[in-house]
Amino acid sequence: MDFSIVGNALALTAQTALVLAAVAAGAAFVVGLFQAATQITDDSISFVAKLSAITLALYVVGSTFAGQIEDFARSVWNGKEYFY
Repeated sequence: MDFSIVGNALALTAQTALVLAAVAAGAAFVVGLFQAATQITDDSISFVAKLSAITLALYVVGSTFAGQIEDFARSVWNGKEYFY
């Protein structure tokens, strides 16, 4: 088994996941500040805000992620090295 393929797959997965995790963390921080300032402690506000932020992020960068995954899959199937 070629471990460079596995390493590249893990790097691509981490890159994709970390962007979405950062967006969710940023949304949670902003909602937390809002809830602390207004003393509103409703869990659904945080959930809806994070869901909306992640949906917007996927809309904005989803095509880039899909293109990177497609390039990686094509390089694996064609036997080429994929480095980004």
